[in-house]
Amino acid sequence: METKVIGGDRQYVTAPEGRFTAKVARWNVPDSVGDILRPGVFTDALRRDLEKGRNLPIYFEHRHDDPKFNVGLVRPSDVVEDADGLTVSGQLFVHEETARQVFSQMERRTLNEWSIGFITSEAKPLGAGRGRDITKARLVEVSPVLAGACRETETLSLKAVAAEQEARQQIEVRRRQLAALQREPYRIRLDLLARRIQLEELMARSR
Repeated sequence: METKVIGGDRQYVTAPEGRFTAKVARWNVPDSVGDILRPGVFTDALRRDLEKGRNLPIYFEHRHDDPKFNVGLVRPSDVVEDADGLTVSGQLFVHEETARQVFSQMERRTLNEWSIGFITSEAKPLGAGRGRDITKARLVEVSPVLAGACRETETLSLKAVAAEQEARQQIEVRRRQLAALQREPYRIRLDLLARRIQLEELMARSR
């Protein structure tokens, strides 16, 4: 299996906790070894994966040797071969320790690059020292990594877990405030009733 690493910038937008969307490959752009991916290179294999219900794993640094480094997944239906490259939307398992640590690095922007793992089935040489023209391959996995072979990519969305937790805490505070406001009219009525009772007692004594 081959791996290709892609680097990129990040923009923060709204997304469910642990979700991300990233441009993980560019068409017609030579990587550091000269290989070029052509549009539609993964189409046939992705169709088969979709029919069989096979998801694509997300491995940190291509660590296939240890299950704990399987930090997320991408569904074939969430892989898009668009006009300029390959875009994926995936889910990181932020409830698991390793995935949570990886996600924290992505939040801090100390982990900014992506790699794709694939198996080539059709390619031809481009010439001496120029790599290959890859026209058909099976996408096997995607991976967040420290260093990549190509920098022309970007992360399109990333939802911070801390922000999600903060939002939940704010909602809980608002609920408590609402509950207090709902109880307030009853407290006022009780105060008025107590004062009325006191007044009636004073009037009774003065008679």
